[in-house]
Amino acid sequence: MKDNKQTTVKHTVELLKKHHLLGKVLLQNQWQELQSEIEKNGGTLAAESESPDVVVGQAEFFVEYKNKCEQDGKPYHGAFLAVEGNAGWLPLATASLAGSEQYHSLRQECGNPCFTEKSLQQYLENNDFKEKDCCDIVLKHPQQPQANNPFEATGAQLHKTLYQITEKTVSSAYIKQFVRLFEYDASQQKQSQEKNPFLSVIIRTQGNRIQALREAFLCLTSQEDMDFEVILVGHKVPQQHKESLEELISELPPEMKTRVQYFDLETGGRADPINFGARKAKGTYIAVFDDDDILMADWVSAFKKAYEKAPGAILHSYAVGQDWEFVSPRKKAGLRAIDAFDNRFCTDFAWNKQMHTNYCPLMTLAFPKYLWDECGQEFDNSLEVTEDWDFLLRMASFCGVQNQPSVTAIYRLWKNASNSYTKHDADYWKKQHKKIVDRNKKLCILLPQGDSEGLRKSHRHKLDRRDLLAIIGEIEQQAVLPIMDEKLYCDNGNGWCEENSLVQKKRKRVGKFAFLYEGLEKKQTGQQLRWDPMWCGGLILQDIEASVTDAQGKKYVFKKEDIITNGKEYKKGYFFEYDDPQVYFTMPKGFVPDKFMVSGVSKTSLPLKELQKLMQLEQYTTQHKIKAAVKLLMGKSPIHPFRK
Repeated sequence: MKDNKQTTVKHTVELLKKHHLLGKVLLQNQWQELQSEIEKNGGTLAAESESPDVVVGQAEFFVEYKNKCEQDGKPYHGAFLAVEGNAGWLPLATASLAGSEQYHSLRQECGNPCFTEKSLQQYLENNDFKEKDCCDIVLKHPQQPQANNPFEATGAQLHKTLYQITEKTVSSAYIKQFVRLFEYDASQQKQSQEKNPFLSVIIRTQGNRIQALREAFLCLTSQEDMDFEVILVGHKVPQQHKESLEELISELPPEMKTRVQYFDLETGGRADPINFGARKAKGTYIAVFDDDDILMADWVSAFKKAYEKAPGAILHSYAVGQDWEFVSPRKKAGLRAIDAFDNRFCTDFAWNKQMHTNYCPLMTLAFPKYLWDECGQEFDNSLEVTEDWDFLLRMASFCGVQNQPSVTAIYRLWKNASNSYTKHDADYWKKQHKKIVDRNKKLCILLPQGDSEGLRKSHRHKLDRRDLLAIIGEIEQQAVLPIMDEKLYCDNGNGWCEENSLVQKKRKRVGKFAFLYEGLEKKQTGQQLRWDPMWCGGLILQDIEASVTDAQGKKYVFKKEDIITNGKEYKKGYFFEYDDPQVYFTMPKGFVPDKFMVSGVSKTSLPLKELQKLMQLEQYTTQHKIKAAVKLLMGKSPIHPFRK
């Protein structure tokens, strides 16, 4: 305890000297060591009847002294140096949770605290004093005997998890004692009592998709629950688009216009508009709605239903995906859907799936605002892609996610427009994906109730796939395999589109393949080629060899690092579990290809649901295993007559 007092005295005198306050000092207690140090450094002790330059002690003593001065007609406007223990000190909190015998000694060690950092600041702000400087005493692990509980034992998983979560969300978690200087400030404004909305909707735009943004506001205007505000952030908007943005805002209906705040932001990366908007937000929750997607009328109300089930959790609803393109009929900008909905995003948040791929588009999520205000969390501005996936995983590890199984949005997948997929090459995507994976390795996750079953099923599926591949090996021998309806997309600077694609006249069945595409020189200006081997999932590609040749005969053979896919690496190749397999090939800068050659071996796999159906028909599969598998692969029922 003597060492603790000496450290407190040292920090207190250091702060007083820094701000030239070693004049008349009013001390709360007769603290001999502190009194001696003050006098040694030229200060004098003041009596309560005098007018001190600074009051040193605990916050409650100071407020009592200030109130007494006001009653005597001599208001105190000097400085106050608070010496307070931290009630939120992490070792104290874990000892309290454990009911540990160390609790009382730790309380005494940090000064029998009454305040956390925020409550101390708020208490003094309410008395017209604001914080000016600090010289806190920080201690992560106090010296203590071997702990006999998982809250305090440093090697226990519960202790590690609590420490990791708290150090990320509470900036003062390791502060044992506050030594903070406050000064009088009568200009502080009291908090408004105005009712805040439930949801703050952040829209980031560059003003280059006005028609899409107009539709976004139409979606918001049509919400069945209007308990929200809109923060529109124009991020690095070119001058030629600013006028269009102003015109769009001016034409909004009155009930929407009153909800909208517009801000210009000229700095930062892709995530910065979200963090900027979050600092301006007043809602209990924050949702990010990009200017090119569509919302259903129950978007806000679905979030509210989830909130009623789990206040404070991240809220998640469903979305359907759909391919869209920009069109210009009669020279006017328009948007057009070019495919049916798919349900890949109609799934609950689950750790075993989400750690591999992001199945939760940003507009399907609402984050509690306390993550920014109380926990100091933000989207990572160093990420130009996957910033939403990274933030979701970091926050879900301690907030949890409440699912609301309602389709509330259409995630528009643009086929002829620049986006994050076309803006960056394959190597950049690989690096960013690895960055997120490496971060995830360090996460301590509180697994939600029921998610252990998801982990068990994932392992079961892995074992099932082993059986599945054995069946497929037999199917291949029957020569009744699906057609590879392949397609090569060239990039002319306008993204991937059907008008800029090549196909083979003669189609091949799954098995060994070799495709040659010619005439690329007129279609390709970018650095990447995209090859879609077939539409359906359950595909395995192995032993891929690919090359490009320019018009002069110069050849470039693609290396493994030049190739990226939306599948998983599997036995010298890739496994595409879901529909729409895609393979991207990255060429050297400046290479203009005229021919593209790709060869290898392709195999097909059954979707797990179909495999389960197959396994349920035990009698049939025992007698006619190959025929049953082939029928399922071709979308037929095993009980119907077999036709080749």
